[in-house]
Amino acid sequence: MVSQKFKTVVQDLDVAKIQSHILVDINLDRNRESFLLAEYAAYADSVLASNGLSLFNEDNKDSRFISDSNSWDKKLWTDLRIELEYNFSRKRFNNIVTVMKHLRESGHPDFQPRIKPPKSAASSKNHSADSSDSQSSSNYNRNNFGLGALGGGLAGGVLGKMVGVTFGGVVLGVAVGLAAVYYLNQRNDE
Repeated sequence: MVSQKFKTVVQDLDVAKIQSHILVDINLDRNRESFLLAEYAAYADSVLASNGLSLFNEDNKDSRFISDSNSWDKKLWTDLRIELEYNFSRKRFNNIVTVMKHLRESGHPDFQPRIKPPKSAASSKNHSADSSDSQSSSNYNRNNFGLGALGGGLAGGVLGKMVGVTFGGVVLGVAVGLAAVYYLNQRNDE
């Protein structure tokens, strides 16, 4: 089911922002009970198409994807995730979803659903205790932005250096890192 928050993002018709949300969801979907990626992408692509836009870019045909599923592992998934970040094509999207499904079906521990423990009475706090937790949570969320920017910048810089555009890679990496942390914080607040 497509969340109301994602529908709101899609209604803005900002393709880059929608792609960023889906890229974050790729990481989250690894541990969800069911994959939401395809549903989110189909919804966004339909809304964008009705407005003369496309969710997907043209595929640049330069991919590490291999058709031999015996060679599919987390490293390939990570490589495909990075490739999708730089070339958000339908083919790359379908490839990563296929690899994720295979890794789940084959029992890879990083692609299995995680069940959240139910909230207990002990975790329910009174309002005064809540306010101090809210302050520390807010600080924690702000710290995550710095870490997201740093991690994204480092990853983007390394990848950018590999393709000869270091500064562009750093800038894109920082942007994706910040968008990912923002989206995760918003999702955790729900």
